[in-house]
Amino acid sequence: MVDKWHGVRVLCALAAVAVGPELAAAQSPPSADDELEPRVVAAAGVTTLGLSGFIDKVSSAEDAYPWTATAQFDVTRFLTRRLAVRIGLVGSTTADGLDDDERIGAAAPAFYATAAALVYLTPSAVISPYLGTEYRARLTERGGKDTGIALGLAGFQASISSRASVFAEAGYGLHLTRGSDDELRTRFVTAVGVRVRF
Repeated sequence: MVDKWHGVRVLCALAAVAVGPELAAAQSPPSADDELEPRVVAAAGVTTLGLSGFIDKVSSAEDAYPWTATAQFDVTRFLTRRLAVRIGLVGSTTADGLDDDERIGAAAPAFYATAAALVYLTPSAVISPYLGTEYRARLTERGGKDTGIALGLAGFQASISSRASVFAEAGYGLHLTRGSDDELRTRFVTAVGVRVRF
């Protein structure tokens, strides 16, 4: 039997190796230099590494899909004080049993590559809401034509030190390929996680 959680565990392990040392450093007692750095969410030229996870859901008028659990690793670059671009890798799985047909489909466990553009509304503050748009391309378990997912995003990010922040976001959008009965399929996504800046 295929281990449904293998992909998510691998993604979490890789992300922990990348983010763990920086997050530990951010949580250590601040040095004199650290205390001089402002606790702001963003600044032009800043790069962050993020690790997050939560749940998402595919919906359509024709089919019922299970909730899926996700883990995500991302890299964000602030081009200006407000505008950021983000790329990442998302792994998903489900605790529900899936038959062979469902293992290749909209809600099947899979890896996705992501690319997003984000606008932060109050980047010079300790907490900033943000809005954006994201495209997800399925890398595994494609099962025929799949032109990806387009999402609108909304979230907030809060600085907990000069280098680390926590965030939560939600998104809603469409699968760009219709289902087998020509129906529209929508997707609701959520994420909660941490980001470390460089």
